Amino acid sequence: MKRHSIIILTALLTTLLLGGCGEPEPTYVYNENPDNKEASLKFLSEMSTTVDAKAQEVVFDLVSTHKQFDIKVDRKWCTAEVRDNNKLVVSVEKNEFGNNRVATITIVTGIEDNVTAPQSVSVYQGPGEIAIPKVGDIYGTGVVYWASTAAADAGFRTVSLKRAYGLAAQWSIDFQETGMTDKNDGLKNVEKIEFLNEYPAFNFCATMEENMGKGWYLPALNEWDDIFLFYNGGITPTKGLPTAAEQEARTAFEAFLAANGGDPFNAFVASSNGDSYWTSTESSLEDAYCVLTHNHKILEGSKTGSKRGARCVQYFDLK
Repeated sequence: MKRHSIIILTALLTTLLLGGCGEPEPTYVYNENPDNKEASLKFLSEMSTTVDAKAQEVVFDLVSTHKQFDIKVDRKWCTAEVRDNNKLVVSVEKNEFGNNRVATITIVTGIEDNVTAPQSVSVYQGPGEIAIPKVGDIYGTGVVYWASTAAADAGFRTVSLKRAYGLAAQWSIDFQETGMTDKNDGLKNVEKIEFLNEYPAFNFCATMEENMGKGWYLPALNEWDDIFLFYNGGITPTKGLPTAAEQEARTAFEAFLAANGGDPFNAFVASSNGDSYWTSTESSLEDAYCVLTHNHKILEGSKTGSKRGARCVQYFDLK
């Protein structure tokens, strides 16, 4: 009896599945989906413009099949966004310095593997009224140690008048690999820090007084080359003890710092090593690179050590 019931139920199920109940096959309607269209992006206005030195917004009209955009801007003095899906709006900061500069904004639209080729627009900005400071000028709470007026790399860098030393300048309070291995750009190293209070030397720089909206940071290993060149009076530093000409330039710089309320660059001038300063460049789990001011050596020091200092830099990119 049970076997007979199972056979009947199986037959009924088969009939239903094969459409024996008389229901029509369902009809599927595929509505047009814009995201399945081939991505396209077209600008309706000129793709370059020239503006004056004041802060402003610049609008580039566009049409696009998609609402997802990836935008990259190659200069920090402007930002860009798409509004209403048909306008690329570029916000330009005031140019306070006497240099022309240009920003390039690159944009694509689409999703996943359906993306347009990159297109670029350019904004040329006229000069402001302030001349770029010269090497040796006081700028805010720092001294200009590098400057360029060339269009390709217009800008300047300052080194702080003040420093931290000892426990206040520990590289970190414990040992861990941070990935801060960049030797050329201290800002890239700083970006990897999540909790600044665990890195006293970095925190000292990040909390110093800011000038013109730009922050201080701990310089990377190779960024010290230009600082030493300036400290040495423009003479490429000698490996080992300084020459008489080098020492004369250093003594003059120490007097300049003192006259402007700065801390000594090398308080231990009588030492064969001199003061030791951290770089932001990590060398291992336990060590980071540091530089010796007197004999221009590079060492690896324990991150938690308290016998080194922190001297900070700023970079004003005016391109």
